[in-house]
Amino acid sequence: MKRDRLISIDPSINTMGVATWDVGKKQLLAWGLVKPDKACRENMYDKCYNILEQIKKWKSQYAVNRIICEVPDYWFAAGFEARESRSIEKLMFVCGILYSMKGELDEFVFVKPREWKGQMPKEVVKNRLRDSYLSQVDLAAINENVMDAIAIGHFYLHGKV
Repeated sequence: MKRDRLISIDPSINTMGVATWDVGKKQLLAWGLVKPDKACRENMYDKCYNILEQIKKWKSQYAVNRIICEVPDYWFAAGFEARESRSIEKLMFVCGILYSMKGELDEFVFVKPREWKGQMPKEVVKNRLRDSYLSQVDLAAINENVMDAIAIGHFYLHGKV
């Protein structure tokens, strides 16, 4: 019997949040941060490739056949700052290199922040996840990128956060 597993990703070039799920059971299996190895931290392209290799390891380790990944979206003042700092460019490159895995998967979905959380602040997202994952995850101590990866996976499985 084929396992139906998902990786949910909050992309970043420095600290990417990742969560792995059993889709049928709607169960969180693992979570963590993916950081580029120190040896490649000076070159953006090498960092992205290293991140891809680490995600492929997660995919293999958990027999993943689906990925949902947040894709950058920007509006108003925050969008201007993101554009000027080139962070949107870097995030889009990370998302693009992850998308290269599409052929190895049954499904690859991009979701914009406004689609899965609207304008909900991080604290509200954390509070909404608390009831579902309190026994597994210390949400008070967890990295916000990992928390978002969990929220994105929760959204995929339940249609809301």
